[in-house]
Amino acid sequence: MVFLLLVVPFPLKIDQGVIIELQKMATTAASGLLDLIGDSRLKHIRSGVAIRTFDKSFMVEEACSGIHSLFSCVVAISFWCVCFRYSILRLVATIAHTVLWVVLANCLRVFLIVYAHARFGAALDVGWKHELLGITTYVLSLGLALSMDQLIRFIFPLSERSLLTILADGDEVKKNPDLVDSKLLRILNSITTRLNKAVLKPRPSLIAGMIFLGAVYLPLSASAHAHLVMSEKSGGKGDNFKSSLNDMVSPDLISGTYGEWNVIHAEEVKRDPDNPLGTNSVVWTLEGHGLQVQFTVDGFYPEWHDLSYCYTAMDWQLESARNIDYITRAQTTELNLYKESGDFAVSMFSCYERAGCVAVDPAEAAGSPLRNFWNRIRSFNLLPDDRPPVNGPVFQTQIWVSRKEAVLEHERQSMQQLYRVLTRHVVKSIEKQQAQNTPSEKDAE
Repeated sequence: MVFLLLVVPFPLKIDQGVIIELQKMATTAASGLLDLIGDSRLKHIRSGVAIRTFDKSFMVEEACSGIHSLFSCVVAISFWCVCFRYSILRLVATIAHTVLWVVLANCLRVFLIVYAHARFGAALDVGWKHELLGITTYVLSLGLALSMDQLIRFIFPLSERSLLTILADGDEVKKNPDLVDSKLLRILNSITTRLNKAVLKPRPSLIAGMIFLGAVYLPLSASAHAHLVMSEKSGGKGDNFKSSLNDMVSPDLISGTYGEWNVIHAEEVKRDPDNPLGTNSVVWTLEGHGLQVQFTVDGFYPEWHDLSYCYTAMDWQLESARNIDYITRAQTTELNLYKESGDFAVSMFSCYERAGCVAVDPAEAAGSPLRNFWNRIRSFNLLPDDRPPVNGPVFQTQIWVSRKEAVLEHERQSMQQLYRVLTRHVVKSIEKQQAQNTPSEKDAE
C-alpha cells in the first residue's frame, strides 16, 4: 500500500509546500557549511532560497530542491522493504532515515556548487558537470540509506524466512515438491497462491486501505496530475506563450513623475522557469511619501498566480491576506508579510489574461491552513466555483515595499493610489498594442 501511494502525485498541491521546505532546508544547511569553513572567499548572504557570493547568486531551484531524488530513493527503498517483508514499524523507520540521507546529500550538493565556484571558479551549476553531480549525490544518498539499513539489520536481524523461502513455500509446492523443478515456477506458483488468498480472504485493514486509495487518494491525485499537465502544456509550450512578456512591456513604458512619486530606476529581468518569482519581469523603482517601492509586471503564468507561495520561499511569513477592489476592473490581493529578523513588507497584486486584458478573479484570501486547503479544493474544480474559467496566458501587476518598520495606514493608501494609476496605464498600453496588432474586418476581407 505504501509503495503504491508513492507512485501517484500528492493531491491538492501538497508537493508544492514540500518543495519549498526542501529548498529552504538545502539553502540553510549549505550556508551553514560555508560559514563553518571560515574562508574569506566563501563569504555570502543567504536570502530565502538563494545564496549570494561576491560575484554570483545561486538559486536553489525546484529541480535542485531534492524532490526528484527524494521520491525516487523512497520508492526504491520501499520496494526493498516490501521484498524482504519488513514490518510496518521497520518500514517507517527505514523510510525516515532514507529521507534524512537524501536531504543531507542534497544539501551537500548545493554546498559543493557554491564552494567550487568560490574556491576554484568551477561551474557545477550548469551543463554535464551539474548532471554528474546530481547523479553522484543521488547514488550517495541511496548507498547511505542501504548502508544504514544493513547496520540496523546487523543490530536487529530479520527472521530466518528469507525472500526466496517466502516465495517458494506455496501450498501446492509443499504438498508435491516433485511437481516443479524450476525455482522460477515455484516462485510464480507461490505468488499465485498468495494472490488467491488475498482476493478470497482479504484482511479488513486491506479492504479499508483499498477503499481509501480508490475513493479518496487516487481521484484527488488524478485531478492534481491533470491540472499539472494542463498547466505545463499551456505554461510554456503553447502558441500563446511563444512571445515574451518583454515584447509587450518595456522599461520605457513608465517614466517621469506620477503625483509625488518619481521613477528612479527601470529594468528588465529574465529568470529561469524554476525561479519562484516567475520567468520574466519588468521592474520599476519609485520614491515618494517617504517610501521606496517597486512596481512590477510579471509573467506569463497559466492561471492566477498566488504570490504568497513565492514569498514563503523567500523566508517571508504571511501575516494576513485580503482581496480589495483597488481597481474598477479587478480585485487586488493584498499581502502583509514579515520576517523573524524584524522586516515587514506589503504586496498588492492583480492578474490579467493577456488576450483582452480580462481581469482574473483571485482565490479567496489565504491566511490559515484551512483556507489554503479550501482554495486548493476549489482550484481543482472539486467543488462548485462561481469564478469564470481562466484563459491563459496571464500576466501580473504588483507593487511591493519592504522595510524595518511596519507600513502605516496613510502610506498604504498612497501605495494603493499609485498602484491603481500604474496598473491602468500598463493595461491600457497592452490593450492598445493588441488593437493595433489585430487586423480589422476590412483587412480580413
